[in-house]
This record gives sequence, C-alpha cells and structure tokens, in this order.
Amino acid sequence: MLHADPPHHKDRPRCIYHGRLANGSKLLTQEIKADASKYITYANRSLVMARKLDWDRALQDAIQSLSIRPSLIGYIAKGVALCGKQRVRDARTAFDLAFTFANGDSNATLLLFLIKAIALFNANEHEEAMMRVKELAAGPSVDPVACRVVEAYLRVQLGTIALDGKCYDVSC
Repeated sequence: MLHADPPHHKDRPRCIYHGRLANGSKLLTQEIKADASKYITYANRSLVMARKLDWDRALQDAIQSLSIRPSLIGYIAKGVALCGKQRVRDARTAFDLAFTFANGDSNATLLLFLIKAIALFNANEHEEAMMRVKELAAGPSVDPVACRVVEAYLRVQLGTIALDGKCYDVSC
C-alpha cells in the first residue's frame, strides 16, 4: 500500500535549505510522528540537528535512521554527527561505510569525499581536510570545480579562524 506524503512534505526542503532550521526540525518531527519507519526522515533531521549544533540529538537520529535501514544518507549523517562530537575515528568509520552505498557512482563518491573533508575540517582536522581536497582535485576523473569550491570554502574558514578575536577596524 502506498502512503501519501504529509501535506507539509513540500515545505520541508525550503525550510531546511533557507536557514529556518526550527521549522525544518518541526516538520521532520511531525513526519516521524506520522510514520516512524522513514529512515530518510531521521537522517534529514539528524543533519538539521547538526546544523543546529545539537550533536547528541544528531547522532541519536542518525543511529535510528541506520537501525531502520542502512543507507548512504544515514552514514553521512552519522559521520557528520560524530565529527561534531569530536569522535573523529568513529566518524571516519561511518564515512567509510557510506562509501559502500555509493554503488560506483563517481558523482556520489566525489560528493561523499567532499562532505567527509568538510566534516573533518569542522572537527578541527584542518590539515587533513585541506590535504584530502587538494589530492582529490588532482585526480584524473574528478570535477575540479567542485573541489576548488570546497577548497576555497575551507580557506575562508581558516582565515576566519585565524582572524578570530583580532581587530578588523584600522582605527584600533
């Protein structure tokens, strides 16, 4: 029997992607209450919780997603949550398991490598993340634009970290 998506289903991506995390979280929670067997909904809520820096809840939802059905998005969510909790070794394992769900899709693999690099960077593994992106960009069959965008993002983040607490006004 097919189940129709809840009426708010079409609003979910807009709430999540336009920074209205509280609304996105509420909509995903409503969707889970309506049907707790949707592993993707738990994974999506895990990523929202990660954006909100609620790492415990993010990890809890990722684990629930994976208990319903192991998936690429579930392992990505778990890896992100574990990086947020500074459990880098466990995060690497989660990301490695995510690769088994890429099914040889080079675009999915590239995206996963870049997500892993950003998550490691956010767990203060700056050098490793930068090295991974640079090495990936040098590959023969990789989209260099995607790698350069992530590299630029990480460099801006490094600059922001380096300048944190410094005076930005020349009158200081």
